[in-house]
Amino acid sequence: MKPLLGTYVEISIEYSDETTPINDWFSQAFARIDSLQQKLSIHSATSELNQINLNPNVWIPISRESRRLLQLAMILMHKSDGLFNPTLGANLLGHGIVDDLGFGKRAPFGSVHALSFSGDKVKLNEYVIVCLDGIAKGYALDLALKSLKRLGCENASINAGGDIKAIGTRRVPIQPKFASHPIGFLQNAAIATSGTYHSESHRSRLMDEKGVIMPAGNEQWSVLAFSAWRADALTKVAAQTQGDEHLLATLGGRLLSSA
Repeated sequence: MKPLLGTYVEISIEYSDETTPINDWFSQAFARIDSLQQKLSIHSATSELNQINLNPNVWIPISRESRRLLQLAMILMHKSDGLFNPTLGANLLGHGIVDDLGFGKRAPFGSVHALSFSGDKVKLNEYVIVCLDGIAKGYALDLALKSLKRLGCENASINAGGDIKAIGTRRVPIQPKFASHPIGFLQNAAIATSGTYHSESHRSRLMDEKGVIMPAGNEQWSVLAFSAWRADALTKVAAQTQGDEHLLATLGGRLLSSA
Protein backbone atom coordinates (compact mmCIF):
# COMPACT_ATOMS: atom_id res chain seq x y z
CA MET A 1 0.00 0.00 0.00
CA LYS A 2 1.25 3.49 -0.90
CA PRO A 3 -0.11 7.05 -0.68
CA LEU A 4 -0.94 8.03 -4.27
CA LEU A 5 -3.75 9.75 -6.18
CA GLY A 6 -4.83 11.66 -3.08
CA THR A 7 -5.60 8.44 -1.20
CA TYR A 8 -3.99 5.10 -0.36
CA VAL A 9 -3.49 2.63 -3.20
CA GLU A 10 -3.46 -1.09 -2.42
CA ILE A 11 -2.36 -3.64 -5.02
CA SER A 12 -3.17 -7.34 -4.53
CA ILE A 13 -1.65 -10.04 -6.72
CA GLU A 14 -2.45 -13.77 -6.76
CA TYR A 15 0.30 -16.15 -7.88
CA SER A 16 1.31 -19.79 -7.41
CA ASP A 17 4.83 -19.97 -8.83
CA GLU A 18 7.47 -19.17 -6.19
CA THR A 19 9.78 -17.89 -8.94
CA THR A 20 7.33 -15.10 -9.79
CA PRO A 21 9.14 -11.72 -9.61
CA ILE A 22 6.42 -10.39 -7.35
CA ASN A 23 8.42 -7.45 -5.95
CA ASP A 24 9.21 -6.25 -9.46
CA TRP A 25 5.55 -6.47 -10.40
CA PHE A 26 4.54 -4.37 -7.42
CA SER A 27 7.27 -1.82 -8.11
CA GLN A 28 6.33 -1.40 -11.75
CA ALA A 29 2.59 -1.09 -11.03
CA PHE A 30 3.13 1.58 -8.37
CA ALA A 31 5.60 3.39 -10.64
CA ARG A 32 2.99 3.42 -13.41
CA ILE A 33 0.44 5.03 -11.11
CA ASP A 34 2.96 7.56 -9.82
CA SER A 35 3.93 8.53 -13.37
CA LEU A 36 0.31 9.15 -14.33
CA GLN A 37 -0.27 11.15 -11.16
CA GLN A 38 2.58 13.48 -12.09
CA LYS A 39 1.26 13.94 -15.63
CA LEU A 40 -2.40 14.49 -14.78
CA SER A 41 -2.30 16.45 -11.52
CA ILE A 42 -4.24 19.73 -11.32
CA HIS A 43 -2.08 20.64 -8.31
CA SER A 44 1.30 20.73 -10.09
CA ALA A 45 2.38 23.56 -12.39
CA THR A 46 4.68 21.15 -14.25
CA SER A 47 2.11 18.44 -14.98
CA GLU A 48 1.20 17.84 -18.59
CA LEU A 49 -2.39 18.76 -17.76
CA ASN A 50 -1.40 22.15 -16.41
CA GLN A 51 0.96 22.87 -19.26
CA ILE A 52 -2.22 22.83 -21.33
CA ASN A 53 -4.21 24.83 -18.77
CA LEU A 54 -1.53 27.49 -18.37
CA ASN A 55 -1.08 28.03 -22.11
CA PRO A 56 -4.45 28.59 -23.82
CA ASN A 57 -4.45 28.58 -27.64
CA VAL A 58 -1.01 26.93 -27.77
CA TRP A 59 -0.41 23.42 -29.07
CA ILE A 60 1.22 21.45 -26.23
CA PRO A 61 2.97 18.11 -26.86
CA ILE A 62 1.99 15.53 -24.24
CA SER A 63 2.29 11.80 -23.65
CA ARG A 64 0.01 9.31 -25.35
CA GLU A 65 -1.55 8.35 -22.00
CA SER A 66 -2.50 11.92 -21.11
CA ARG A 67 -3.82 12.67 -24.58
CA ARG A 68 -5.96 9.51 -24.55
CA LEU A 69 -7.54 10.35 -21.21
CA LEU A 70 -8.32 13.89 -22.34
CA GLN A 71 -9.96 12.49 -25.46
CA LEU A 72 -12.01 10.02 -23.41
CA ALA A 73 -13.10 12.80 -21.07
CA MET A 74 -14.29 15.02 -23.91
CA ILE A 75 -16.09 12.14 -25.63
CA LEU A 76 -17.93 11.29 -22.42
CA MET A 77 -18.77 14.96 -21.90
CA HIS A 78 -20.41 14.96 -25.33
CA LYS A 79 -22.25 11.65 -24.85
CA SER A 80 -23.55 12.63 -21.41
CA ASP A 81 -24.72 16.08 -22.60
CA GLY A 82 -22.28 17.71 -20.23
CA LEU A 83 -23.25 15.82 -17.07
CA PHE A 84 -19.66 14.66 -16.95
CA ASN A 85 -17.70 17.86 -17.42
CA PRO A 86 -13.89 18.03 -17.16
CA THR A 87 -13.79 21.83 -17.67
CA LEU A 88 -14.85 22.83 -14.15
CA GLY A 89 -11.43 23.42 -12.62
CA ALA A 90 -11.88 27.15 -12.06
CA ASN A 91 -14.53 26.38 -9.45
CA LEU A 92 -11.99 24.45 -7.39
CA LEU A 93 -9.88 27.60 -7.10
CA GLY A 94 -12.78 29.49 -5.66
CA HIS A 95 -13.19 26.93 -2.91
CA GLY A 96 -9.49 26.74 -2.08
CA ILE A 97 -9.26 23.12 -3.24
CA VAL A 98 -6.71 23.99 -5.96
CA ASP A 99 -4.04 26.69 -5.73
CA ASP A 100 -3.90 29.39 -8.37
CA LEU A 101 -0.75 28.49 -10.28
CA GLY A 102 -1.03 31.50 -12.58
CA PHE A 103 -4.18 30.55 -14.45
CA GLY A 104 -5.59 34.07 -14.52
CA LYS A 105 -9.29 34.77 -14.96
CA ARG A 106 -11.12 31.69 -16.22
CA ALA A 107 -14.73 30.76 -16.95
CA PRO A 108 -16.48 28.37 -14.53
CA PHE A 109 -17.22 25.82 -17.26
CA GLY A 110 -16.61 25.19 -20.93
CA SER A 111 -18.04 23.32 -23.89
CA VAL A 112 -17.26 20.10 -25.75
CA HIS A 113 -15.06 22.25 -28.01
CA ALA A 114 -12.72 23.27 -25.18
CA LEU A 115 -9.90 21.05 -26.43
CA SER A 116 -8.46 20.26 -29.85
CA PHE A 117 -6.22 17.31 -30.70
CA SER A 118 -3.59 16.97 -33.42
CA GLY A 119 -1.12 14.10 -33.34
CA ASP A 120 0.70 14.20 -30.00
CA LYS A 121 -0.41 17.78 -29.28
CA VAL A 122 -3.41 19.23 -27.45
CA LYS A 123 -4.69 22.82 -27.45
CA LEU A 124 -6.98 24.57 -24.97
CA ASN A 125 -9.46 26.60 -27.02
CA GLU A 126 -11.48 28.16 -24.20
CA TYR A 127 -10.42 30.08 -21.11
CA VAL A 128 -11.36 27.35 -18.67
CA ILE A 129 -9.37 25.01 -16.45
CA VAL A 130 -9.49 21.34 -17.33
CA CYS A 131 -9.48 19.05 -14.29
CA LEU A 132 -9.33 15.27 -14.54
CA ASP A 133 -9.78 14.47 -10.85
CA GLY A 134 -13.12 12.83 -11.63
CA ILE A 135 -11.58 10.27 -13.95
CA ALA A 136 -7.79 10.06 -13.50
CA LYS A 137 -7.84 7.74 -10.50
CA GLY A 138 -9.75 5.08 -12.42
CA TYR A 139 -7.56 5.55 -15.49
CA ALA A 140 -4.44 4.98 -13.39
CA LEU A 141 -5.91 1.69 -12.13
CA ASP A 142 -6.68 0.57 -15.68
CA LEU A 143 -3.17 1.28 -16.95
CA ALA A 144 -1.42 -0.19 -13.90
CA LEU A 145 -3.32 -3.45 -14.35
CA LYS A 146 -2.47 -3.45 -18.07
CA SER A 147 1.18 -3.13 -17.10
CA LEU A 148 0.84 -6.10 -14.75
CA LYS A 149 -0.75 -8.20 -17.49
CA ARG A 150 2.12 -7.39 -19.84
CA LEU A 151 4.51 -8.62 -17.15
CA GLY A 152 2.66 -11.94 -16.97
CA CYS A 153 0.34 -11.27 -14.04
CA GLU A 154 -3.11 -12.72 -14.71
CA ASN A 155 -4.95 -12.28 -11.40
CA ALA A 156 -4.82 -9.00 -9.51
CA SER A 157 -6.80 -6.10 -8.13
CA ILE A 158 -6.15 -2.50 -7.19
CA ASN A 159 -8.07 -0.48 -4.61
CA ALA A 160 -7.56 3.28 -4.65
CA GLY A 161 -9.69 4.76 -1.90
CA GLY A 162 -12.73 2.68 -2.85
CA ASP A 163 -12.22 2.75 -6.61
CA ILE A 164 -11.51 -0.90 -7.35
CA LYS A 165 -10.69 -2.97 -10.41
CA ALA A 166 -10.06 -6.71 -10.55
CA ILE A 167 -8.73 -8.88 -13.37
CA GLY A 168 -8.55 -12.64 -13.93
CA THR A 169 -9.86 -14.91 -11.18
CA ARG A 170 -9.33 -12.30 -8.48
CA ARG A 171 -12.63 -11.73 -6.61
CA VAL A 172 -12.99 -8.69 -4.38
CA PRO A 173 -15.85 -8.19 -1.90
CA ILE A 174 -17.98 -5.16 -2.70
CA GLN A 175 -18.93 -3.14 0.36
CA PRO A 176 -20.04 0.43 -0.34
CA LYS A 177 -19.54 3.08 2.32
CA PHE A 178 -22.20 2.87 5.03
CA ALA A 179 -23.07 -0.72 4.05
CA SER A 180 -22.93 -3.14 6.99
CA HIS A 181 -21.74 -6.12 4.91
CA PRO A 182 -20.54 -6.96 1.37
CA ILE A 183 -23.24 -6.95 -1.29
CA GLY A 184 -21.39 -9.10 -3.81
CA PHE A 185 -18.03 -9.74 -5.45
CA LEU A 186 -16.15 -7.87 -8.16
CA GLN A 187 -14.43 -9.92 -10.89
CA ASN A 188 -13.05 -8.76 -14.25
CA ALA A 189 -14.71 -5.38 -13.76
CA ALA A 190 -14.39 -2.08 -11.93
CA ILE A 191 -16.43 -0.21 -9.37
CA ALA A 192 -16.28 3.41 -8.22
CA THR A 193 -18.24 5.27 -5.57
CA SER A 194 -18.83 8.98 -5.11
CA GLY A 195 -20.93 10.73 -2.54
CA THR A 196 -21.92 14.03 -1.03
CA TYR A 197 -20.88 12.91 2.45
CA HIS A 198 -18.00 14.74 4.05
CA SER A 199 -16.10 14.96 7.32
CA GLU A 200 -13.32 17.06 8.81
CA SER A 201 -10.78 15.15 6.71
CA HIS A 202 -12.79 14.72 3.51
CA ARG A 203 -15.01 17.37 1.94
CA SER A 204 -17.32 16.46 -0.91
CA ARG A 205 -16.17 17.84 -4.25
CA LEU A 206 -19.04 16.61 -6.37
CA MET A 207 -20.12 19.38 -8.75
CA ASP A 208 -23.00 19.69 -11.15
CA GLU A 209 -22.47 20.38 -14.85
CA LYS A 210 -22.06 24.14 -14.20
CA GLY A 211 -19.48 23.70 -11.46
CA VAL A 212 -21.69 24.22 -8.42
CA ILE A 213 -20.61 21.97 -5.54
CA MET A 214 -23.49 19.74 -4.54
CA PRO A 215 -24.85 20.17 -1.01
CA ALA A 216 -23.28 17.96 1.64
CA GLY A 217 -25.32 14.97 2.74
CA ASN A 218 -25.14 11.22 3.13
CA GLU A 219 -25.88 10.26 -0.46
CA GLN A 220 -23.61 8.00 -2.49
CA TRP A 221 -23.63 6.25 -5.84
CA SER A 222 -21.67 3.13 -6.82
CA VAL A 223 -21.27 2.32 -10.51
CA LEU A 224 -19.93 -0.81 -12.20
CA ALA A 225 -18.15 -0.75 -15.59
CA PHE A 226 -15.52 -2.73 -17.41
CA SER A 227 -13.01 0.13 -17.17
CA ALA A 228 -12.24 1.91 -13.92
CA TRP A 229 -12.00 5.30 -15.65
CA ARG A 230 -15.57 4.90 -16.92
CA ALA A 231 -16.92 3.75 -13.55
CA ASP A 232 -15.16 6.71 -11.92
CA ALA A 233 -16.64 9.20 -14.37
CA LEU A 234 -20.16 7.77 -14.30
CA THR A 235 -20.53 8.21 -10.55
CA LYS A 236 -20.66 11.94 -11.30
CA VAL A 237 -23.43 11.34 -13.82
CA ALA A 238 -25.28 9.15 -11.31
CA ALA A 239 -25.05 11.85 -8.65
CA GLN A 240 -26.67 14.45 -10.87
CA THR A 241 -29.45 12.17 -12.15
CA GLN A 242 -30.22 10.42 -8.85
CA GLY A 243 -28.96 7.19 -10.34
CA ASP A 244 -30.68 7.16 -13.75
CA GLU A 245 -30.07 3.50 -14.60
CA HIS A 246 -31.09 3.81 -18.26
CA LEU A 247 -28.72 6.72 -18.89
CA LEU A 248 -25.87 4.98 -17.09
CA ALA A 249 -26.42 1.87 -19.20
CA THR A 250 -26.27 3.87 -22.44
CA LEU A 251 -22.94 5.30 -21.25
CA GLY A 252 -21.45 1.89 -20.46
CA GLY A 253 -22.09 1.56 -16.73
CA ARG A 254 -24.47 -0.06 -14.30
CA LEU A 255 -25.75 1.41 -11.07
CA LEU A 256 -24.83 -1.02 -8.32
CA SER A 257 -26.21 0.86 -5.36
CA SER A 258 -27.32 4.26 -4.19
CA ALA A 259 -28.09 5.57 -0.74
